[in-house]
Amino acid sequence: MLPRVNLSDMSAQELADEMVRRIPAHTPEWRNAQPGDPGRTLIDLFAWMGETLLYRANLTPRRMRLEFLNLLNLKQNAARAATGLLTLKYKTPQAAKPILAIAGTRVSGPVPFEVTSSITVQPFEGHVYIKRRLSEDEAEELSSVLASLSEIYGLPVVDPYETERVFGPGDAADPEGRDVFGESVDSTAWIALLALDDTPATRAAALAALDAQPALLNIGILPRIARQDALELPPAPLDNLDWSITSPARSARDPGVFYRDLPREDDRTDGLSREGTLRLVLPTSDQVIAPVNDLGDEVDAGVGDRPPRLDDPKIAARLIGWIRLRPRDPAARLPLSWMGINAVSVDQRESFSNVTLGVATGVAGMRFGLPAGNADPDTLALSVFEDGRGFVPWERVQDLGGCARDDRCYELDAESGEVLFGDGLTGKALPKGARVRLDLMRAGGGLAGNVAAKTLKTVALAGLEAHQPAAMTGGAEAETLAAAEKRVGAWLHHRNRCVTEDDYRAIGAELGLARVEVIPGFRPHQRRSGQTGVISIMAIPDHPVTRPANPRADRQLLEQVHAHFDPRRPLGTELYVISPEYVSLGLTTAISLREGFMREEVVKAIKDRLYAYLWPLAPGGQDGQGWALGRDVSAREIEVEIARIPGVRTVQGVNLFSPDEAGYARLPDNGPFGGQVQALDDWQLPELLDVVVAVDAVSAPETLDPSNLNGGGGADGRSSGVAIPVVPEVC
Repeated sequence: MLPRVNLSDMSAQELADEMVRRIPAHTPEWRNAQPGDPGRTLIDLFAWMGETLLYRANLTPRRMRLEFLNLLNLKQNAARAATGLLTLKYKTPQAAKPILAIAGTRVSGPVPFEVTSSITVQPFEGHVYIKRRLSEDEAEELSSVLASLSEIYGLPVVDPYETERVFGPGDAADPEGRDVFGESVDSTAWIALLALDDTPATRAAALAALDAQPALLNIGILPRIARQDALELPPAPLDNLDWSITSPARSARDPGVFYRDLPREDDRTDGLSREGTLRLVLPTSDQVIAPVNDLGDEVDAGVGDRPPRLDDPKIAARLIGWIRLRPRDPAARLPLSWMGINAVSVDQRESFSNVTLGVATGVAGMRFGLPAGNADPDTLALSVFEDGRGFVPWERVQDLGGCARDDRCYELDAESGEVLFGDGLTGKALPKGARVRLDLMRAGGGLAGNVAAKTLKTVALAGLEAHQPAAMTGGAEAETLAAAEKRVGAWLHHRNRCVTEDDYRAIGAELGLARVEVIPGFRPHQRRSGQTGVISIMAIPDHPVTRPANPRADRQLLEQVHAHFDPRRPLGTELYVISPEYVSLGLTTAISLREGFMREEVVKAIKDRLYAYLWPLAPGGQDGQGWALGRDVSAREIEVEIARIPGVRTVQGVNLFSPDEAGYARLPDNGPFGGQVQALDDWQLPELLDVVVAVDAVSAPETLDPSNLNGGGGADGRSSGVAIPVVPEVC
């Protein structure tokens, strides 16, 4: 690194004293250089001016630093825009008809937001219900009622439930979330489509909306915001989901309720695993029914596979039909903070279109300013007026240095909001008098967009208002000049190309991941090493040390990392981005205590140390940078770590266990010194699931309780009884 040049650090007083000391050598006739003398006044003035000049000379001006970054084609990263979900609701239910809200519709707030995709707002409300499983206390309190229900319906096994609304149209998101599959007796989420009120006219308007084909309904999904465990894995994409709606029976002989499948369009939730919307195509009104809720008319209302029974007559009177969301995997889980209909994604940006940026003067390499900074590159479109052709679109490129002299291209500095055109050698120069037009651009971002829930309420559409169930997230300020300069060293090393392992690591460090591992020659889907022309990148997000599960990269993060590396890899190289493959472990140990130490404190310290020692990130491993890839786990090393804990007098052995279908199985003694060793491949890391510490025992326990590994429940996670609604206290 080049040292920073410091011409001089003398203060004004030091400069003045130095000039006074030189008076006898240069002007010996001047004998009275005291303060107040006119000559001394001039010395003090020049000393002050000299200090100011030195201060400026020792600084690299901001403009010069920016020019250095531009020469390296390293631009400051633009601000990120906050994003989130809104539901659009009717202000009044009278004469409600479907309303189209196009992309770019303005949403007013402390800072401007816009709708990012078109939506047809339907004149319905959507209440999300589940058949909630009774708690042990509730089941005990209603034991006599449950016995009578079994006799009434003639069923040997019943699953009593209570119809519970989990998310409503005006509800705020629940940070802790609700597992709508896991908490229900039928692993199903139900959305009641309701007319806006109970009048015949409003109900007729809702049915008429179904006949205005195609009747499209947006469903908004917000996965659990605050996870129960700081390291709980993000929800996995659910590929096998059945969306259906209650429909008339195909014939009089068909028992129960018939469900018609609903086609899905434009699913931006990645199998309900990320925040976003999906679109369902609803059938016509004659293909949708509301099952009977009145027990006097239908004793089997809410029983078995039927929709939940609604015991509120006002809600039941508005019911149009039920949408059923059910996974094909009965053990699937779906922790959500919010779900609702008529939902749309918004972000904190503004749109600009048909703006004249300026007229070319004929100078090579012209630069024009955009209407706003922090531009979104994906939406930017420019055109230049050419004689005989009109406005011709020009292409945005990453670097003008790769363009030929006649290529119609330009560079974008998203943070500052400027575009740079070619000079006739690298990229076509703008002809003199040519008008440059901004066809379309969206710009915005910053921390100000992270507004709290229920802040955004006004949408620029007559008859509609907005409801914001959760806070907007993801907004961040633009990169500072100092932060951009820190990337220069790494860029000069790898030149934004991945050739060596160090290049991959250096570029991976730009992503803000806690750990990036490079595994040359490893093809993950074959579990084979030594493959020519193959590189695998292991990405591990940052998480503090705590109890399992270990940090894993979700699909969205893996896709982002792959998109970051893909244009930088050598041509012909197979690139894979993977999450760690963890090998699960459990262990038991026996210790004796030193005098003066509390049992509970020492046991807790042992567990905390072992979880941290086997942790994949700092301070894990022997070097404190995370457990090394492929490094075996030895029971003897674990003993040494336990012995170092304050309060431990002796360690009476360690047993390692591996989970299996029956619980935990003890590993064989296959170590070089007779101890147990869990062997790991080059792409594997350990994941400690459970620790049992026996105090004052002769030896480490030979078994490990399997109930600590996973939650209980049936083999398939779904109850084996028939769902039966419980009669509410107020009938």
